[in-house]
Amino acid sequence: MNIKNDITFILTLKDRSEHTENWIKENIYSNFNYLIADGSISDENRNYFLKIQQPNINYKYFGKDETITHYLNKIYNAIRIVETKYVMLCDNDDYINPVGINKCISVLENNIDYNCSGGTIFSIFENHDKNNYFNFPIPFLNNTKLHNIDQKFNAFIETRSEYKYLYYSVFRREILEKIWKTIVSIEITDLFLVEMLYNDLALYYGKYYNIGWNHYIRLMNTNKSGVNSYGTFYHKKIFFDNSYRTQLKKLNKFYSELYIKDEKVIEEYQTTFYLWYFNNPPRIKKSIYRKFHGLIILFPLFKIKTCINALNIFLFLKNKISV
Repeated sequence: MNIKNDITFILTLKDRSEHTENWIKENIYSNFNYLIADGSISDENRNYFLKIQQPNINYKYFGKDETITHYLNKIYNAIRIVETKYVMLCDNDDYINPVGINKCISVLENNIDYNCSGGTIFSIFENHDKNNYFNFPIPFLNNTKLHNIDQKFNAFIETRSEYKYLYYSVFRREILEKIWKTIVSIEITDLFLVEMLYNDLALYYGKYYNIGWNHYIRLMNTNKSGVNSYGTFYHKKIFFDNSYRTQLKKLNKFYSELYIKDEKVIEEYQTTFYLWYFNNPPRIKKSIYRKFHGLIILFPLFKIKTCINALNIFLFLKNKISV
């Protein structure tokens, strides 16, 4: 791959080819690099990329993602072949905001003690009657409370009090490889537990920098999830699934050794997470904001580039006013 830039986006694929063509159309920028890590069962994605000849897009088929173990190894092996300084994982029904991505890279360039960066993730809903038209983005996930946490165990506690995730953050390549090497070695196969482990390792190996902007936009009414294709992954399995409980216990033992804490202490904070999860308040707590957001999603009338440009103008003005 011809490396010209500082970041590679790894697009992990398992089928859902109906989203891929639009993702390529809307997310490819000449100053970014892309590695397509395909684990599809069908041939649609592979056939599509055989037709694409762009110097900053590298397509690689990793074999069928028929198990979660294969899927996790695919991500790890994809990261290992990346040659750029920074890397970010993506899904093919979401969108990157290049202004925010450049801010993520800039803060990592200028702050060597941070290993990853990101901003507020926004959400959009697609028009059911007209593909590729969306509402203006609305805030979905804000990781501000994870910014600049020095104490590793304090970061672990913070993510249990109100769950946040760093999956869609910009990472230093060597750090992301280290995270996924550990994930693969532990052999946890529940994807929600993997996501939690991913977050904790990101904050254990370094610090997260919140850029105060948006860098990633998630589609909320996708027709199906790549993760869902592996089966149910909700934490409700804690009640009835012995395999899930066994994996959680294994994870707690790992955390106990990682943070040098008694396993019972780890279990108490994990209990805090599950209590929060099953009593989860609305992400938008004020009812007036919920009504406003409910109104916005009724009008999916705009192309994604229009949405991103409008969002960047809004954030620019917001930051100017708050200074």
